[in-house]
Amino acid sequence: MKKTVSVNIKGLNFMIEEDAYELLHHYMLRLENSFAGQKGGKDIVEDIELRIAELCQGYLSEKKQVIEKEDIEAIIAALGQPEDFLDEEEAADAQNRAYTQQQQSVPKDKRLYRDVENAKIAGVCAGLSNYFNIDVIVVRVIFLVFLFFGGFGFPLYVILWIVIPKASSSIDRLRMQGKPITVDSVKEEIGQATDRLTSSSKSFADKLRKDDNLTRRFSSIGRLITSVFGLGLIVTGVFFLVIFLVLFFGGLRFIPIHGENGFLSFSELGELLLSDSGDVFLWWLGTFLVVFSVILFMLSNGTYLLLRLKSRWAKISSLSLVGLGIIGTVLCIYLGTKSAGDVVSEAEVVKKIASLNAPELVIESLEGDPGVDGFARHGNGGFNPILVKGNRIYDHGIKFLYRPSKDSLYHIYQNMGANGFSYRNATAKARNIEHKIQLDSNVLHIDPEFSFPKKDKIRGQEVFIIIEIPHNKWVKIDDERISVDEPAAYDEEEKMGYMQHNGEYERWD
Repeated sequence: MKKTVSVNIKGLNFMIEEDAYELLHHYMLRLENSFAGQKGGKDIVEDIELRIAELCQGYLSEKKQVIEKEDIEAIIAALGQPEDFLDEEEAADAQNRAYTQQQQSVPKDKRLYRDVENAKIAGVCAGLSNYFNIDVIVVRVIFLVFLFFGGFGFPLYVILWIVIPKASSSIDRLRMQGKPITVDSVKEEIGQATDRLTSSSKSFADKLRKDDNLTRRFSSIGRLITSVFGLGLIVTGVFFLVIFLVLFFGGLRFIPIHGENGFLSFSELGELLLSDSGDVFLWWLGTFLVVFSVILFMLSNGTYLLLRLKSRWAKISSLSLVGLGIIGTVLCIYLGTKSAGDVVSEAEVVKKIASLNAPELVIESLEGDPGVDGFARHGNGGFNPILVKGNRIYDHGIKFLYRPSKDSLYHIYQNMGANGFSYRNATAKARNIEHKIQLDSNVLHIDPEFSFPKKDKIRGQEVFIIIEIPHNKWVKIDDERISVDEPAAYDEEEKMGYMQHNGEYERWD
């Protein structure tokens, strides 16, 4: 029966026999005394202690929960005695023999790490070259080939960057190189790391001493870059400020919808799209806050960068402008959500125009034809936007749907559709659509324009002309002859067409 004690090694708790603890404690004291006062001695002791904790874990299992003296003796034998490495010049041959024996007796634990000390970006390529024992240039060339020809070199590198841990200690670097972890190897690795750090620091210090103006050059270049960037922000801010003032306060009519005084302004467009004056105000206010805050943010920060101003008020003003922009964005999001609710429902109103028994049905446009019930297009055949005249909105473009007739007659229907916040509301808007259509013998005159009340707003109003065509008959429009006996490319029974604002017809099948 042996007495056991609880010991903490690098944050890990172990149950260890008392005589094993005494052996380990004595070893650690000798280790600390051996490297006391040496460069990197503290790091060596800490890394060796971490290695001891790892080795102790390897001796434990479900059946064995206590570290025995024999385990500690094996660990010390693997790591080596600290006194063996104090006088390197006198005991070089003995160390080489001990190192060779340790390499033979201690199993190598080679692992994949990112070599950040030799990294160009994140040390992935350097780590792979250590693990596979190949030149790092070869690995980097492979990644470049994957990047330019395979297209997946970059995402592969990022994934490996995330997955592979970096070598953050001397033990990690030893494992990365596949070297045994002993007192000698840890001491050698820490010494090399210290030499590398000293060399890089000395090199940078020499470079600074050779060029006393380097810091001032960096500072001048930085000031130049910030000044140019600040000037660019100011110029951009002034440009958008002028546009902002003209559009919002100058009443510039630039929206391609014709009103009685030409194109519409920003506010007039809101009256056609939004449900009431309150929504128009919120739309104007939200857009104003967003644009205004962005412009002032560019102007103020451009001035701070150009003049290199630093004050508490600069930060306060920037945060205030960001807050205004957030408020405006919230208002716009709220209004957009509310407006989306105005078009959630869709309804159609179908009116039967006529049933016709004729060899063929001819469709003609009423555009510019004052002899047919005084119909005339508001446009001239060119670019023809929506027209707002009086209390009505005039739109254009009539859709056609052709399908087989169930008898020997042509059946003609007029279908008006619109959106609204409810089915009843959408139906009411569809009923308010006015579209002129007239049948004269076998000629169907159709106005390519339709209108609806201004109070209904623009809510997706449209007009469909549905024509059911008998077997072995057709509809003639312009130079087209449409028959449902030959199936459309995308549908076996229905075909579609479209009459443009100038009366020209376009097939959609």
